[in-house]
Amino acid sequence: APYATTTDGKTYVVVGTGQYLNESGTAADVQNYAYGLIDDSSNTSPISASSLLDQNIDSRVDYNKDTNRTLWSITKNAFIEGTHRGWRLKLNPGQAIASNALVRGDTLAEFVVVRRTDDGSEAAKKTNPCMISGSTGILSVDLKNGGEYEKAVFDTNGDMVADNKDKKGGFYELNGIITPSAAVVSGEKADYYNFAGQESKDSFAVRNFKRGQPVFIRANKRLIDL
Repeated sequence: APYATTTDGKTYVVVGTGQYLNESGTAADVQNYAYGLIDDSSNTSPISASSLLDQNIDSRVDYNKDTNRTLWSITKNAFIEGTHRGWRLKLNPGQAIASNALVRGDTLAEFVVVRRTDDGSEAAKKTNPCMISGSTGILSVDLKNGGEYEKAVFDTNGDMVADNKDKKGGFYELNGIITPSAAVVSGEKADYYNFAGQESKDSFAVRNFKRGQPVFIRANKRLIDL
């Protein structure tokens, strides 16, 4: 479901695309996106794809800590006021956003991203659904432009705090598990993403922000042609 928040005089609506409950929704050729749209009452024309700033998952970041986790950088294309009416981030093929979007601290737009991998034949999967595995990750980007945030977001050195000692990146992927649900728990020095049905060792520590509060906006007849 979309999540909306107002900061610096602008209302941002963040939402992602994807299907989790069927295999075709995470097929290798499926393309999904994360969006951050600016709801501007002074411009009631449809928001088109051409008016959005494009970002994408860029490349792996080498941080030599945990082979079960992969850190990815995000592009940092510049947002142009008066030209762009939001942003669109292209996921890797086969990835899907599986649960509600979130804004933390009126700063970061965040999404739970899943990807399936098949660990057996079609016949084997019919008798054992657990043969379908995959990965689950947190996509965390700058709310205002959809690009990589200027500071480290994830705890990559294992000290359970996300700070300037950690590597920068915008997508942190836990390999070998697939779950569509994650909850944020606030701690004194960090926030933590806990994944449904997984052990505490699989939690992510992320940079500490107070969670942004949703702003309820009245639906109108404007069309968003994405």
